[in-house]
Amino acid sequence: MDMLGPSLWDVWNSMGQAMTPNMAACIAVESISILEKLHSKGFVHGDVKPENFLLGQPGSPEDKKLYLIDLGLGMHLSIFLSKCLLFHATFVSLKLHRFS
Repeated sequence: MDMLGPSLWDVWNSMGQAMTPNMAACIAVESISILEKLHSKGFVHGDVKPENFLLGQPGSPEDKKLYLIDLGLGMHLSIFLSKCLLFHATFVSLKLHRFS
C-alpha cells in the first residue's frame, strides 16, 4: 500500500481554514475528474468529503496529486439509483426517474 499525505481537511485546517481561489479551483477540477472516472466505470463513492481526498506523500513527485480513498460506502450505480429512488424519489431529478 502506498503512503499518502494529508487530507484536504488537514490542509484546510493547517491554512487557517482559507485557501486561494486558484487552489480551490485546482482542487475542484481534480476532484470532479476523479469522480467522473469513477462514475464512468459505473460506481459511486457514497462518502465524498474533504477527509477522503488525500494529497500525495510530501516531498515525492506526486505531492500535489489528489487521491480519493475510502470506498467502503461505494456501490454500483444501478444499486445506488434503485436505493436512491426507493427512499428519496421526491428529491431526485427527472433525469434519474427516467434512468430507472
